[in-house]
Amino acid sequence: MWNRIGFIATVLFVLALPHTAKADIAPVAVDLCLQNSIIMQGEPLILVYRFRNSAAEAVTFVWENEPDGWLTIQTCAASGQVLSTPSDHDVNRREGTNWDAGQHVPPGDAIGGSKVIPQGSLPTGNYVLLVNIHAPYRVGETTGLGDQKMFTDERKLAFRVLPRNDEQFQLIMAQLAATAKNDGGQPVAKTDTAIKALFSMQDALASPVWKQLLWDPKFNDSGRLVAIEALRSHGTRIAADLLEQIWADQRQPLMIRETAKSSLFSLAMHDSALKQYATEILERHGVQLPKSPTHTVFGAR
Repeated sequence: MWNRIGFIATVLFVLALPHTAKADIAPVAVDLCLQNSIIMQGEPLILVYRFRNSAAEAVTFVWENEPDGWLTIQTCAASGQVLSTPSDHDVNRREGTNWDAGQHVPPGDAIGGSKVIPQGSLPTGNYVLLVNIHAPYRVGETTGLGDQKMFTDERKLAFRVLPRNDEQFQLIMAQLAATAKNDGGQPVAKTDTAIKALFSMQDALASPVWKQLLWDPKFNDSGRLVAIEALRSHGTRIAADLLEQIWADQRQPLMIRETAKSSLFSLAMHDSALKQYATEILERHGVQLPKSPTHTVFGAR
C-alpha cells in the first residue's frame, strides 16, 4: 500500500514540475575534413566541407546575408596561439559553386566544396586549423528576414608540416597541373581546387610550372581565369610579372588579357605591399591610375 501511495505521489510531483520545451535540433549539419592533414613546407591545406539537410523540407542557404563570409579559418600552434587568419572572405563564400544568390538544398540532400588554405613558409611541426562556420539559412518556402536562422559550428582539425622534399614537391605540382587541364572527365570544382592549390605554392619553385601551364594549349580559358585570380591573391612580384606577361600577350583572348590587366589594377589600388610595383607595370604600358580627388579649402587664397 505504501509503495503504491509513494509511486502516485512521485508521479504527481513530476507532473507538477515546470515544463521544459525540447530544444530545437538544427536541420543543418556539416562534415569537415582535411584532404591532406600531413603537408610539406610550402604546400597548401585543402579543407573539404559538406552541408547536409536533414529536415523534411528544403533548406535555402542565404549567403548574401553574411557579408563578411560564412567561413572563418585560423592557423594555430599546438598551444592554441593564433598564427594567421586568411582574409579572403569573398572567395570563401563562393568556394565550389556560385552561392551568392543562395543555395537550395532538397530534403536529405547536401551541397559541398573545398577551400584551399595556403600555409606559406610555416615551420615544421604540429598545428591546428580552427574553423568557424556562420551559415544563414531558411527552412521551407519562407522568404522574410525574420524567418532566417543561423547555423554555427566550430571545429579543430590537426595537421602536421614536414620538411620540404624538392623532388616530392615537384611531383605534387605536376599532379596538380595535370588535374588543372580538365578534359571534361572530372567536376569543374575539382579542377578549380587543383588550380588554386598549384598557384598558392611558393613562387620560387612553382613559377616555372605556373608559366608552363598558363601557355599550355590544353589549359582552357576558364582555368586561366581561375589562375589569374589566384595570381592576384598570391601577392608577390613573380605573380605580378606573370600577370603582365599574360596582359601583353596578343595571342591570348581579349577577355583573358583584360582580366590580367584588371588584376594588376587591383594590386596597384589595394595591395599595400605591391602597390608601387603594380603601378610601375601599368605605367610601362601607358595606363595611369586615377588621381586622388583634391579638396578645396574654403576661404583659402
